Amino acid sequence: MDDLTQAFYGLMPERVAAMTDQWLQVEAGSGNAMLALKRLLHTVKGEAQMLGIERCAALLEAIEATVAAARGASSLPAGSGDVILNALERLLMAAADVEESEHVDTADVMAALAGVREALGSLAGSEATGDLAAPQLSASPAAPAQPVPEAGARAAALALEAVEPVASELRRLYGEQQALHRRLAEAQRMVRALIAELKPSRTRDDFHERLTKTLGFGAQLERTFTALLGQYAANDLTLGLTIEQLELQVRSAAVVPLGRLHAQLQLSCRSAAQQLGKQARLHFEGGAEIDSAVEQHLAPALLHVVRNAVDHGIELPRDRIARGKPEAGTISVSIFQAQGNVRIVVEDDGQGIDVDVLRERLAKAGRSVAAMDRVAVLQTVFEPGITTRDEVSALSGMGVGLNVVEQELSALGGHVRVDSTPGKGTRFTLEAPASMRVDTVVPVTCGSLHCAIPNRLVRRVQRIDQVFQTSDGAMVRAEKGEGSELIPVRALAHLLGERGDRPAPGALALVIDHPSGAFVITVDAYGDPRALPAQPCQERVVRSPAVRAVVPTADGSVWLLLDVAALRAAALRSDAPLRAGGTEGSLRKHILVVEDAPVARELLCGILRSFGYRVSDAKDGQEGLSKALDDTPDLIMTDIEMPVLDGLRMLAQMRNVPSLATTPVIVLSTRADPETHERAQRLRVRAFLSKRKFVESELRGTIDACLKQDG
Repeated sequence: MDDLTQAFYGLMPERVAAMTDQWLQVEAGSGNAMLALKRLLHTVKGEAQMLGIERCAALLEAIEATVAAARGASSLPAGSGDVILNALERLLMAAADVEESEHVDTADVMAALAGVREALGSLAGSEATGDLAAPQLSASPAAPAQPVPEAGARAAALALEAVEPVASELRRLYGEQQALHRRLAEAQRMVRALIAELKPSRTRDDFHERLTKTLGFGAQLERTFTALLGQYAANDLTLGLTIEQLELQVRSAAVVPLGRLHAQLQLSCRSAAQQLGKQARLHFEGGAEIDSAVEQHLAPALLHVVRNAVDHGIELPRDRIARGKPEAGTISVSIFQAQGNVRIVVEDDGQGIDVDVLRERLAKAGRSVAAMDRVAVLQTVFEPGITTRDEVSALSGMGVGLNVVEQELSALGGHVRVDSTPGKGTRFTLEAPASMRVDTVVPVTCGSLHCAIPNRLVRRVQRIDQVFQTSDGAMVRAEKGEGSELIPVRALAHLLGERGDRPAPGALALVIDHPSGAFVITVDAYGDPRALPAQPCQERVVRSPAVRAVVPTADGSVWLLLDVAALRAAALRSDAPLRAGGTEGSLRKHILVVEDAPVARELLCGILRSFGYRVSDAKDGQEGLSKALDDTPDLIMTDIEMPVLDGLRMLAQMRNVPSLATTPVIVLSTRADPETHERAQRLRVRAFLSKRKFVESELRGTIDACLKQDG
């Protein structure tokens, strides 16, 4: 693939997002958005035609003709918006699936074109239908076009514009410091000369004469040091201000608006509804600015929640009508930001969650539900393997579980809670810090470990008066409002495997609030809350799912930022240390995911992290090969059809490297032809899973079998 074609495909995600936003504004009645959409479609179509990318050009031409016909129609026909957005999604998929091979599978493109033609034909009075004859797709290259700047290059240019003046000021200040250094060296020489003159062995007259001659040097030294101190103070002040400005620019570059997920959520909602034969509309309001690192976890979590709302919440049109509801369901996403946190509420008007059915499922699974209140029962939907559905739908069997949502939020130190009213709908509330760089924590000590717990989750600190031994384990009484409650208590040192202590009267304890219920941990000591930078880390002092990040301190030591959800799960599950046995083995295992489709890559990585593995990812075979050489994985999961270097060619090169010659490989693809399977077997692929049919339990079992066989 030449550089121009690669640049074209590199810009496609950004352009599809822009087209999606513009079409949504068209649906809202914006004429300006219609003109902007037409211009963008025409520009991108022209580039595709000049580059000879005819499958994309044909699809863009069909969308452009549909939009033009819609502009002339009195109203948009029902369902045309879904078809347009589906065609844009196919366009994105076409860009993601591009290969170096000249033979292109055009089935997806032709299916999208058929849908666009049908929508166009439904536009009353349209005269453009004839423009949508099935195109003759080929791979013959056209004359090269002018270079298309990549989105990353444009962003880099904007960042350079802001940072360059700051860099120039830092260079100037560095020059001043060099001049100050030379003047200090000269002053040091003068001091040495003065000391040499003042020898105690000289006679009194000689000493008096020397002292008289050197007094001028002493006065000059005093003036020199006074000037140097003044210049240094000015330089130091300006340097501090410049560094603050640089930090502000760096922070601004790392902050992204959460609202940019709007287009992706709209596509996901409509695509899921169309796939399931439902009607759903997504309303998006509010906004927040968050770190890009936070967005990487929030994006897949939001996608899971929205698709789950369509799949499990919104009813089929006939069922909604029978219940007196509008034919189309509504999903609202509301974003709020305050005090360094971001809250996202996803609410649907669907059938809700039947708590009684959920209780029955939990009881059949061997869970003790007698003492669980309604809130605790609802929170179990985030546990792996929990579902209220008997059958597997087109979405439910894809490994897209709510457990991944909690895992993604826990990785941020956030949490998710759910509330539901049968027949009326379900509301998910996701809360997370807006930044991963700074978190307000309560420092605690247990044994040799220095830990930190997010301050927003600590209700109070108290001494334990009495420990009650119950069938559910040790419990203590903690204040709540005007009364008190009996809640579980565990020793933090024991949970982290530091020592075998048990909670006892007189121990210092932290009462921690969690959406699923409060619990108590005992510690040796604690400090005042303070804001500290949090740096996520894979290799940690303690290998435990309860440790989500490392917090460096000024003296060079580190604190372990704890994952409260994992602590609570361990506290309720058993008294076994969190870093014992299989958990430690899972964390040692490194899985490399090579997948070019961004959403699929995020979902798969989220699922694997929820299993407890260390995960790295690559967007194509070339990057996958590079990452495998840099950090040898214990297992590789790869797609086949990828740009730059496809999965099988990547594996062929890996097998020539001694460290990767026997690494277990799982192929995850939509390709199912015998030739592909035969090539994969020759490359010693352990398993071949279909993207269309695999379930989470099958994925986990396959991984366990491969790692066990390899170990």
